[in-house]
Amino acid sequence: MADLINTGMRSGTGINDVKLSKFTDNTLKVLMYIASRPGQRCTRNEIADYFDLSVEHLRKVIHQLNLGGYLTTFPGRNGGIELARPAAEMNLGEIIRKTEKQMTMFDCQGQDCRLLPSCGINLILDRAQEAFFRELGQYSVGEIIAHKGLLVLLTQEK
Repeated sequence: MADLINTGMRSGTGINDVKLSKFTDNTLKVLMYIASRPGQRCTRNEIADYFDLSVEHLRKVIHQLNLGGYLTTFPGRNGGIELARPAAEMNLGEIIRKTEKQMTMFDCQGQDCRLLPSCGINLILDRAQEAFFRELGQYSVGEIIAHKGLLVLLTQEK
């Protein structure tokens, strides 16, 4: 998944690539996995096994998605996890903005830089970051899983 996400954002040099956090990567994996199984309850262990992820890390991801209104969790023996709303209503830009709370392309505040009083690079990069989120906001989780190849991969047995 990280490769899928990072592919379109790489500068090609390996330097200054925009990268999403592992938490965001795993958040999107969880949403896509569950969205690919409409009407089914998934379990944390099932998702962890499918992606070779730590169950403990997924617990945190699922908890945040539940708090954010993206997932509904059902405790108990017949419990599991379902989407709280249709995947088509889950905006990718909104999700990533929430999971990347500390995302700043360039922050020179608090640095000892003699250019700081007159430099406009922060404003330019802030605008670029907003454009990044606007572009992501054009897509939903439902649109992502609608890609035939991805849906096949998500629904295959491990």
